[in-house]
Amino acid sequence: MRIVQITDIHIGAEGEPTRDVDARGNFLAILEVAAHLNPDYVVVTGDLCYSTGSTKVYHWIKAQLDKLLLPYDIIPGNHDDTALLAKAFEREQLLLPSGEMAFARAIGGFRFLFLDTAAGILSAPQAEWLRAQLTDAQGRQIIFMHHPPLLAGIPFMDNRYALQKRAVFLHAIEPCQYPVQVFCGHYHIEKSVHAGWGQVHITPSTFFQIDQFTEAFAVDHYRPGFRVIELPDIDTVRHTVRYLDVAGW
Repeated sequence: MRIVQITDIHIGAEGEPTRDVDARGNFLAILEVAAHLNPDYVVVTGDLCYSTGSTKVYHWIKAQLDKLLLPYDIIPGNHDDTALLAKAFEREQLLLPSGEMAFARAIGGFRFLFLDTAAGILSAPQAEWLRAQLTDAQGRQIIFMHHPPLLAGIPFMDNRYALQKRAVFLHAIEPCQYPVQVFCGHYHIEKSVHAGWGQVHITPSTFFQIDQFTEAFAVDHYRPGFRVIELPDIDTVRHTVRYLDVAGW
């Protein structure tokens, strides 16, 4: 099974300036390349909107994803509005009673778990749901979420925009007897972090990438990126990041 993970696309309203980056063009270019990779599944892990949630932007993104004629899932990031996103993508049935979008998906013989960290935390209802999903779970578990659930050694992001109350996530995954793989975004970098309970893989943005070593905000480069995840069997996970060269950069 092959999955394309796309994250932090930051689409603005029609004509809205997005830091002199053609965010819509980058997203469309990524989708074109992704389609040629013949994926079985596409996952978009948050920050679909440039600054705040927008129904019009969500409808535009949905139209582009629908053209792929492939199964796809989306989760919100901190620049999204979960309720608006769920309604625009006709996925309100995936909301917990508390209003977050948390769900499991079985596809191609594999099961994936999706979490909503749009508020910058993993809420108690989601943590309870996740713990229940992982209790007696068999085999390697794959979770998609927006925020990395641990610090990644990126000063600018760790000090200002890291997931809060990270211990809630760690408590929720305690029942799992198998490795946990988390695929996320938010940091606008490419990085993997290994922990005793599993691994966290941060996927670069389609917008721009942040310098990983500076305390102050700095752009590293403007090549849009995405991740290709391959699952040849239940025990094996292979993944790689691809970048596109875009005009002017």
